[in-house]
Amino acid sequence: MLQYFELQDGTSSKFWQISLTAHTIATRYGKIGTHGKTTTKDFDDPAKARQEYDKLVKEKTGKGYKKIVKDSKALAPGDFHIISEKEAVARFQLDQYINGLYDDGGKYMVYEGDVTFDSMLDTYKFCIAAKDDIYGIIVDGNLTVNGVLFQPDIDNGEHLLVTGNVQVKSINKGGGEFYIKGDLVAEQTIYGYYNHGQLTVEGRTQAMAIFADDHSFTFKGGVSGTIVGDYGIEAPNAEYSDITVLRPELVREKEYADSDKIGKYINKGQHIIRDEFLPGFKASASAPKKAVASVQPEILTAEEAKAKFDFSGYDPIGVIDFNLVLYFEKGLTIDGDLTADLARQMLEDQEEPAEIADLLVFVNGNLTVKGDISLGEESFPCLFVRGDVKCDVLYSGSEFIHITGNADIKFALDGNYNDGAITIEGITSVPYVLNSDHDTNITPKGAVLINYFGDSDDFFTYDYTEKDFEEVMVAGVFKNNEFDRHAFIDLLKAKKSPLKKGIQAGRLIVMEELERLKAKPETIQVLDLSKKSLSRFPAVLTTFSALKKLVLNGNEIREIPAEIAGLEQLEELYLSSCGLETLPVELTQLKHLRVLDVSKNTNLSIPTDFSQSTSLRVLDVSKCIGFGLTAGIPALEELHCDKCTDVSPVDFPDAILGCTGLKRLYMNQNSIRQIPAALTTLKQLEELYLDSALSYINELPDLSGLTKLRIIHASGIYNDASSPLVKQELLKGFFKITSLEELKIDLYRRWLQDLDKDAFEDIAKNLAHDPVRLQEIKDLQASKTDFGDGRMVGHLRKPFTAAHLEGIGALQQLHILNLNDNMLSELPEELYGLPKLRSLSLKGNSFTIDDRLKIAERLPDVDLDLRENWVPNEVIDTPAARLWKEVADLIEAGNELWFNYAGEPLNAIKKYNEALEYFNTGKVKDKYLFLYLHYVKTNAYSNLASDDYYDDMSEEDKRKGRLTCIETGLKGLSLIPEDLLPDTSMGKFYKEAIRIMGNAVAWEMHETYEDAAKMEEALVLINQAAAWVEDKSEYFIYDSKIRILLRLGRKEEAWQLLKKTLEENKSYTDLKDIEDSKEYKQWLKKQ
Repeated sequence: MLQYFELQDGTSSKFWQISLTAHTIATRYGKIGTHGKTTTKDFDDPAKARQEYDKLVKEKTGKGYKKIVKDSKALAPGDFHIISEKEAVARFQLDQYINGLYDDGGKYMVYEGDVTFDSMLDTYKFCIAAKDDIYGIIVDGNLTVNGVLFQPDIDNGEHLLVTGNVQVKSINKGGGEFYIKGDLVAEQTIYGYYNHGQLTVEGRTQAMAIFADDHSFTFKGGVSGTIVGDYGIEAPNAEYSDITVLRPELVREKEYADSDKIGKYINKGQHIIRDEFLPGFKASASAPKKAVASVQPEILTAEEAKAKFDFSGYDPIGVIDFNLVLYFEKGLTIDGDLTADLARQMLEDQEEPAEIADLLVFVNGNLTVKGDISLGEESFPCLFVRGDVKCDVLYSGSEFIHITGNADIKFALDGNYNDGAITIEGITSVPYVLNSDHDTNITPKGAVLINYFGDSDDFFTYDYTEKDFEEVMVAGVFKNNEFDRHAFIDLLKAKKSPLKKGIQAGRLIVMEELERLKAKPETIQVLDLSKKSLSRFPAVLTTFSALKKLVLNGNEIREIPAEIAGLEQLEELYLSSCGLETLPVELTQLKHLRVLDVSKNTNLSIPTDFSQSTSLRVLDVSKCIGFGLTAGIPALEELHCDKCTDVSPVDFPDAILGCTGLKRLYMNQNSIRQIPAALTTLKQLEELYLDSALSYINELPDLSGLTKLRIIHASGIYNDASSPLVKQELLKGFFKITSLEELKIDLYRRWLQDLDKDAFEDIAKNLAHDPVRLQEIKDLQASKTDFGDGRMVGHLRKPFTAAHLEGIGALQQLHILNLNDNMLSELPEELYGLPKLRSLSLKGNSFTIDDRLKIAERLPDVDLDLRENWVPNEVIDTPAARLWKEVADLIEAGNELWFNYAGEPLNAIKKYNEALEYFNTGKVKDKYLFLYLHYVKTNAYSNLASDDYYDDMSEEDKRKGRLTCIETGLKGLSLIPEDLLPDTSMGKFYKEAIRIMGNAVAWEMHETYEDAAKMEEALVLINQAAAWVEDKSEYFIYDSKIRILLRLGRKEEAWQLLKKTLEENKSYTDLKDIEDSKEYKQWLKKQ
């Protein structure tokens, strides 16, 4: 049972979700738009769990939470429609979640909303009953199965993609791929069998038993339940049980489970693990120490309390509706914990009803608690202390706490959940502050600040957020693979550190280091203090007179002091995400300041004095709503102002037109009403970036006066779903700019979608200034066409055709043209006459195989990207197209043999060799396919060790494999243009090919040869690969380079690269053998 609620009241925008499965209640809550935080609570029996479930729902609805049902209804099993696999990839990015796609006309059932199956869902029977070629099910919402989710085929099977949460009795699956983007809650069992197929869950996973029987499970969130074995399971900090936890009758031999019998148990609703591992009664704990109060309270009504004291200046205490008050006239000392139970006992002692709903505890003086303050998880009682507080731990949850004085807390302050709040007006002296999306208004002193709700700096500039926990915290703070605040605090009370040895709060380390560097400020030219949890600009920085580059990104410092003018040599200043609302005019006195990044400061307004800056060349105000500029800066050459508007359109900023020296202007993903003709006053403009920024533009002015403009990027997708799509007719305005050398006009394809009432009203609201455009959209919606599954659907945009490209022949200087994802089926004749065209990207269009071959024949000297073109029900009726298709099929068959750990690279190579014969005999000519074949063949040879029969190969055959890998890779590298264009779509593939083939060849040379000459050749190749390393996933290239350098005796270079690699990727373990070597450790000590 799962229900979802939202609260939106002007000041709050949050959600609360609750699910019940047998003995367990799971809640998920947080700000709308985030994944939120998950909690679970186990009960002794289902009846108690259901009672608590109903109580929690009643409490939430009483606070104003409204139940939300997507699309105002829950779908029934028959409420699906069918789309092609190609459409599934386009709409749901299916290829990002499901590896085993077929691209052969298969189809998918789609549910546009939440769907419930009242009994078992047998995916095979359900899909086959549709009497169509159904490959799987997509649920764009939540999936509930009041029975077993059963996928029986162990070799392949139906795929499942769910964009929301899944709740089932059990999962019993085989060879299909299941991908769940939300949480997975199974009442009993999650079982996967055989080594085909996989299950991936992005959110939290909960079940009584989780068993991957030679199957692949990936759990990216927390996991709770008994996990049987660890084969094929990826889960953060999971604890595994061996097969003996299964019921004895389900174990055939000591190490093997009886999969047939297990499947039958699951489908019959029986548990597969022994009773002692099922949730049951817990051993009762010893009775806690009874708390004793120093004085008895006076019990007042709300009216009596308000007559004694004016609460109005102490919000929210002053505005909440309390009916009863426990009043302590001259302070209070408690020997023990201050809890809701103690408050109840105090009421009972004075023969009052022990009801704490709407109760306020008011201490008019100091409060000393020789234990914890923990008033429970409900909204009452609340606590108001007119004085100081001293305690061991202060827990703040759904209640409100207000303390007018200081707080001295021995161990920790814990703020949990997004109801309630705590305010401490004085200083809060506490070693640790733990916060989970809780309104915490305090001034902490000496505290380590920890966010266990996410990674944002919401109420503090945190020392550690969730992304840091695994690195900095000891194992004892985790329970069921998730951070446990109580376990954290228990360690503190046991006088044990919850942080690993040597861990110190980042900002404290930074301040100590800055004080050390202060001794020789003239030696410091570069400082990177990104995300160091700084809450103010360190004053010591203004003494570093030689500083040229200062990076303070991600620190909530809020203001920059005027003394920054003392950094007279400063050239680059990075202040992204610093909570700034203005900048000191003294920055304009820095005569060498060339680069200023103030992006992601939402409310920033740059003073008009900056127009006088003569040195500033690059400014980034991206994600500063309103563009941040109040006046033009004529000296500026490069301006980044991406994502500076909300959805509603605004006028083009006049301040940008005042930046008359601009050469590069980035305005991607903005909502602007018009491109002014005055843009032509930017005579120096060379590059203009307008991706997803043209939704509201009806026509372009004549921009031919921008005679230096070389590059335009203008994607045709909208900035937001409540914006219209970009008009295809705009493009002809770009064809008048005859100086263009690069033009990107992708994503102008046809768009079919029926707008519901709310979606149309959103668009209408944003087009209130343009009734003509709004009428165009109404007409498009009225123009229906077949969606491909028999449904007639309205347009948001008509098909993109060659006619929309009329006039492109005027761009005689054009080198690079990107027409990706436009569903084009033909090109205008004038395009073939562009004399300087070097790169043409046609990826994601609708050209037939024969059309693609003809385009390649007519443009032999152009770098073409014709990948991922798709024509429904294509008829292949020419010999050349049939031969090309045969080659493509052989390559695909080869890839299936070893991609995704299929384990057959040797058989894959046979398929690649068959395909190469078509080229060797001249039957097929295709530059990309020929290079791609060498790329995959080299890759397969470099992965021979993963072949199931590799251990049976002789040493001589293994050597021959290495030599063939070298030969194939060198040939492939020779096919890559020397003057590649790195930012084109084909250029990106070339870079990948250089990385993979260069590394493979260099590594096989390292493994095969001993002589220095060959190692020098290997070093040249690995340097080519390393030149295109773009992220940490490619650090295996550095691994190869380090080992080649060591073989050559160039240890200093190797050690330096090793040190840099490990600093940038602390989790990289493939270099552990060298990292742990005595020689490297000795070198490291000298650094």
